[in-house]
Amino acid sequence: MKKIWLLMLLAFLLWPILCLAAGFNPQYLGVGYQPYHTPGKGWGDYTQAEVEADMLLIARNFKIIRTWTVQYSNIYTVPAAAKYNVGVHLGLWIFPGNDAATKAEIDKGIQLAGQHPNTVKALIVGNECLGNVSEADIISYMEYARKGLKRAGINLPVSTCQTWGVWAGHASLADHVDQFIYANIYPFWDKAAIGKAINQFLSDYNALKKAIPAKTIIVGETGWPSQGPANGQAMPGISQERQYFQQYSQWASANKVTSFIFEMFDEPWKGEPYEAHFGLYTTNSQPKFSLSSGAPPATNALLWD
Repeated sequence: MKKIWLLMLLAFLLWPILCLAAGFNPQYLGVGYQPYHTPGKGWGDYTQAEVEADMLLIARNFKIIRTWTVQYSNIYTVPAAAKYNVGVHLGLWIFPGNDAATKAEIDKGIQLAGQHPNTVKALIVGNECLGNVSEADIISYMEYARKGLKRAGINLPVSTCQTWGVWAGHASLADHVDQFIYANIYPFWDKAAIGKAINQFLSDYNALKKAIPAKTIIVGETGWPSQGPANGQAMPGISQERQYFQQYSQWASANKVTSFIFEMFDEPWKGEPYEAHFGLYTTNSQPKFSLSSGAPPATNALLWD
């Protein structure tokens, strides 16, 4: 029995080394999640049990997720994540022209953070919304979130998520976030061939670092679709999605860049030709390919402790 325990201890101690040898560092990769992956099912029709089943599957692969809203069945996401010890970078939607709805969304996010203090790691106010709402409005809503957190006695960072190009063109917005910016970067939308995808990502990422050198960059979304027509030289497909996931995971791990792969499940409601097919898993919760490459996929430990 003593020998077995010694072997178990040795395996535990060597696990990070084994992960690194396989190209993954288990500290720097999370996944985007919404419950909406059953064809024909309404956004509000998913049960807490269904969200928990999703979260159990996520927890076998990742230790942290990024979300976009607390509307509809997303209301179950934080409690489900808490149940399975998955951290949440909690997304809060900005509803253009609807101040009351946006503030209610932020209030609900603060409430969830208070109810699950060891689960919610940050508040992300707005996603790819600059242009539909003004920079001043985004700043105002982030400040509203900060004041609400302070009143509730909660210490969490507040930021917003925009595409890398929008960030690069509105660098002053970064002065109003806490610690880091969330940037969405997709070589696929740049029409890059899969063989040049990582280089295209690096070109975008480095341009953003040059534009906003004072803030840490968290990659809020990146990924590759498994289905659809060619987008310039970018060809969708399961093998291409696998290749991008593996190459990106290794780069993010080696460079300690906290990132969220878009996304855990295919979401049919998003429609064709591409948006419905970015999932690592199919609509019926089957993996499109092995995430492990000989080791567990990397997980994001930023703000975990």
